[in-house]
Amino acid sequence: MRATRDLLRRRFRIVQHGAMLKTHVVNTTSQYNPPPNKVNLKNVGVREQVQAAFAGQNVQHNINLDLAIIECYHRELSKLEEHLERQAKQHNPTSLSVLRTIPGVGRILALTILYEIGDIQRFESVQKFASYARLINCKAESAGKVDPGHRKRRGLGLFVLSVRMTPLRQHRQTAARTSRISSCLFGGLTGPGGRP
Repeated sequence: MRATRDLLRRRFRIVQHGAMLKTHVVNTTSQYNPPPNKVNLKNVGVREQVQAAFAGQNVQHNINLDLAIIECYHRELSKLEEHLERQAKQHNPTSLSVLRTIPGVGRILALTILYEIGDIQRFESVQKFASYARLINCKAESAGKVDPGHRKRRGLGLFVLSVRMTPLRQHRQTAARTSRISSCLFGGLTGPGGRP
């Protein structure tokens, strides 16, 4: 599972770089004021329009380079995501299907949560898990003195990002569904008073 997790983390970095390239194309488009078009680079047709939008040869070459890399990323990431999903269905199909039932958690977020957590049974309690994931503030105290600058950076990178992207943190009305899902995910893990 570790190799699959590393592959998922690599995918994240490639997606970040692709987003930077798309931002460069959008910024260049607004900077040189070509005829107006919708610059949504998810669509292949729009990418083809942008390839011939600039009069300057150097600017056009710069944009074409960005678009070629974006196209390559798009092809390779599609293959990679299919591979990752096949791996997840082999490693832990039950948890993957439970994660996919959470509103707002799609294919990639479910994979991220699944592989960043690993085996949930290794945590004795929900508190230990929350501490591992650094989802709670910790208090650095020694001899009664509190260090206010301790651990400003919180979280396990991709895991915390995926949790923040999940709308569950913003929608309290799904509490019943969340408790059912967490009881499925966390199995025997209990918090204070036997609560999950």
